[in-house]
Amino acid sequence: MIKNIRDYDGEFEADAYINLFEKEIEIHFESEEDIAYAELCVAHFNTLREEQITQICEAAIRYCNEFLEEIDEEPQIFATPRDVLKEITPRGMQITQPADRSVPIIDLELDCSWEEEHGMQWVIRGDKVLYVGAYEGVDPEGDCGAGEDGNYIV
Repeated sequence: MIKNIRDYDGEFEADAYINLFEKEIEIHFESEEDIAYAELCVAHFNTLREEQITQICEAAIRYCNEFLEEIDEEPQIFATPRDVLKEITPRGMQITQPADRSVPIIDLELDCSWEEEHGMQWVIRGDKVLYVGAYEGVDPEGDCGAGEDGNYIV
């Protein structure tokens, strides 16, 4: 699943195919020991349940339309929640080194058409979507700003 592993002075980068976007993205991790955990995280992301994908897409639409409102532009209307994915391009997945490596943590950085400067970040830990909002470097092992402004997961 992960291929083309590259070592940049102890920082590792590789490529992995992401089903949701039907494309390969870069995966970033800190050591060769992280390869198996990175595989687990990619496999988990590639098997998200439809309810999780809908939750992420609906949160992305809330983020999009709140941002557009702030800059006095009209909100975007999407026929289905998944249609927002046409406005989003993944940049890369960061793989952390959690204490419990049995729980996959997805920390995804994305570009989005409505917020070109800050883009978007998604954090999923295990089966729980924890953060969808502007890329702020949210700690994927922390509380991810649950219930706070800027986190569009409800």
